[in-house]
Amino acid sequence: MKISKTMTGRFIEELRYVAKQMQATENLEEKLYYFSAVFGAAQRIVNFEFDPEMLFIHQVTQLAYNQMQQRLVLVKSGQQTSIEMPDNLFAVLREMVYEMASRVENGETTYPILEKMMTLSYSTTGNGYYLFQKGHLKI
Repeated sequence: MKISKTMTGRFIEELRYVAKQMQATENLEEKLYYFSAVFGAAQRIVNFEFDPEMLFIHQVTQLAYNQMQQRLVLVKSGQQTSIEMPDNLFAVLREMVYEMASRVENGETTYPILEKMMTLSYSTTGNGYYLFQKGHLKI
């Protein structure tokens, strides 16, 4: 990533705060709410220092949030109880946020963690949950 040390530091700080807050609550909506700060922070940085990888982080995390939010709403409302969210989904997501912070801090690409994040969020879709049940999709 080619963003300044200041912006890199702010992003890392934000990611670690998000993960800490996700861990501090048992409420699934709150966990997802805190996760939404990842794509918010990425977008703010893109506005000041455009970087394709940061834009990719923004896009992937926003899509992941939207997929998980949609499933959470459907499950909570009782509209679609046949497709559940994997039990450890938010614990895994929190660890991914910590891993992303470490990758950014170490100057490593975030692509592998974004790939995992997309797989995780895909597990909350109809087809993704089906693949998860079959053991083809691992989180």
